[in-house]
Amino acid sequence: MAKTSFAKREKPVTDENPETQENSIEAEAEVVEETTKLTEVTESVGTEVGENRKQELDSPAVGGIEGDIDAEDIKLPRINLVQSTSAIADDFTPGALVLDKEVELGDETHPIQLVTLWGKKLYQQKLPFGESDESPLVFQTRKEVKEWGGTTEWSKEAIEDHRYFENLAHFVVAVRCPDEASEDLAAHFDLEIGDELWTRVAFTVNGSSYNAFGKQMITAAQTAGADGIWSRSWEVKPEKRSNARGRWFVPVPRFKGKITDPERLAFFANLAASVAG
Repeated sequence: MAKTSFAKREKPVTDENPETQENSIEAEAEVVEETTKLTEVTESVGTEVGENRKQELDSPAVGGIEGDIDAEDIKLPRINLVQSTSAIADDFTPGALVLDKEVELGDETHPIQLVTLWGKKLYQQKLPFGESDESPLVFQTRKEVKEWGGTTEWSKEAIEDHRYFENLAHFVVAVRCPDEASEDLAAHFDLEIGDELWTRVAFTVNGSSYNAFGKQMITAAQTAGADGIWSRSWEVKPEKRSNARGRWFVPVPRFKGKITDPERLAFFANLAASVAG
C-alpha cells in the first residue's frame, strides 16, 4: 500500500559539539521512548486495554460472529507519533501522526479530530532506554508501587535504582478521517456518521505526552460527569518540545466543544460502550 505524507522530510537537529553530542543523543533516545509509547500500543486491545477491563458481550452473535466474544478478540489500529529516531523516520517526517505505520494521518499543520471513548491510568517503571530487553513493570495504583518498593516521586536516585514509576494512560479514541484524505488513508476508516468517516484507535501516553494529553483527558472526564468523556470533541496536533539534551514531539489537544446533537452523541456513546463495557 502506498504511503501518504503531508510534508517534506526534515533532518533532525543535532548537537555539533563533540563533547556534548553523545549525551544529547542519549537523552533524545530516552524522550523518544516515552513519546513513541504513545503509539507503541498493543495490536490487541485484550493484552493492553481489555485485559484490565474485559467486556463480555451479551449478544450470542455479534455482527454475524457467534461465540464468547469479548474485548480480547477486538484488534484496533494504532497511531505512531514519529520521532527523529523512530523506525519509520525514513518514510515519514518527525512529528507526523501515522496510522498503522502505513499512512500519514496528520502533522504539525494538519491536526487530527478525535473523541475519547475510554481511558485508564496506570504507573509504569522508568527504565533506561536501550540498555536492556527487560519490560518495565506496570501497576494500577500508587499503593501497589509502594508495596513493590517503588515511588512515583521523581528523583535521580529513584531513576538510577529503577524504582521510579511514571504516569501512564491507555485510551481508546474515535478518530475522524481528514477531508483531504487519499483513498489509501480513507480505506482505514470503517465507521460512518453523516458524510464523515471515523475509526477507533488505541492510544497510549506516558511521560511528557501524559502531561500534554493524558491530564487534559482525565480533567475533561471529571468535568463531563454523567455526560461522559465521549461528549467532548478535540483537535490534536503534535508540538515540539526541547531542552538542553534533545528534542521530541508530544500530542497536544485543543477542546473543540461539546457534542449536543442527539444522533452524534448516541453514535459516540455506543462506541464508548463497545470498548469499555
